[in-house]
Amino acid sequence: MSQRSRQKSRNKGRHSGARGRSGVASTSVAASDPASMGSASLPVSGSTALSQAGAAARGGELLPCDEALFDRALTQWQFGDWNRLAGLDSDAFAHHPRRARLALLAAAGHQQLGQLEETRRLVRLAHDWGCDRTLIERVLISGVYNTLGRANALAGRQGRARERLETALVVGAPGQDFALLMPARIRQQFDDAGLPVPTTATPRALCHSTGSKVDQTALEAARAAWMLGNWQTLTTFDKADLVSHPARAELARLIAASYQQLGDMAAADRCTQLALAWGEDRRRMRATLTSGAFNLLGRACAASLRYGAAQANFARALRIVQGRGDVDHGRLKARIEHQVAMIPGLDVAETVAAILGAEPETTDGTAELAAS
Repeated sequence: MSQRSRQKSRNKGRHSGARGRSGVASTSVAASDPASMGSASLPVSGSTALSQAGAAARGGELLPCDEALFDRALTQWQFGDWNRLAGLDSDAFAHHPRRARLALLAAAGHQQLGQLEETRRLVRLAHDWGCDRTLIERVLISGVYNTLGRANALAGRQGRARERLETALVVGAPGQDFALLMPARIRQQFDDAGLPVPTTATPRALCHSTGSKVDQTALEAARAAWMLGNWQTLTTFDKADLVSHPARAELARLIAASYQQLGDMAAADRCTQLALAWGEDRRRMRATLTSGAFNLLGRACAASLRYGAAQANFARALRIVQGRGDVDHGRLKARIEHQVAMIPGLDVAETVAAILGAEPETTDGTAELAAS
């Protein structure tokens, strides 16, 4: 049986299974982790209403529940206390109302300790328990930046280390009090590495200085999100303080691209107009939106199992903006993975492998784009 036939057969089975479970799956996810249905960023600690007075239900039976467990774990993540996070026992919190996010926080701890098998297991568990895919990506990307920060600290590049550690918080916990969290995170990471804590400018001073490192790390995070095709993450930069960011024009352009991909054309147009009003180059704006159109074509081709056309369109989407002929294979793979994950009913690993292994079609979607 061909790849196309196997994929269609699998999708048909999944869709019929979904119809047979109508209403049940969504109820199960909501019960396992109600917070995961909301914002795709780690919530601030505080409310324990979801724990139902310290108990979780299983088959009508009330089970003991540590109400403060999630708050403690969240604080440990914010401060970068990876050993304690890695010490969380998934069996012990399996019936906690926020078990999905607890599994993700535990995975973040193991990620920093280099325990990749356990990281993968807990990430799968978080996903199975209903954790939002965007939040999972955000926390894991944050972990990559944290690792880079520690590596730079060990190499004696303190300034670079601070930048990477700050980016880790910007990516993982947008909208939180960085002035409070950054000194604690930096201190913990330098202490863990056995290094003296740097005494350069405080994060609060950085937050209020024009062209600050925090501004730069936010911009780097937005660029990385665009390159990956992590559209939900990009929309989190669309907030009131955008107007005061030194790179507001570029950020507005990237945010417009994210809304274009999510089908919110009113928001895409609003951010496009803001970008142009703030001085963004019209040709760059046009190139970004044209890139987005090819990305949408790539997703459409992937959904219809036209693997060669999907590869060509995804590559074209990156090539238009980066302005050179060859597209880095790693970047292309990462972009394709994120886009395929947005398509319901597809096996992500199998579909990505099929797209990357296909012979690119000579047509790259230009005719389809012109006709659309």
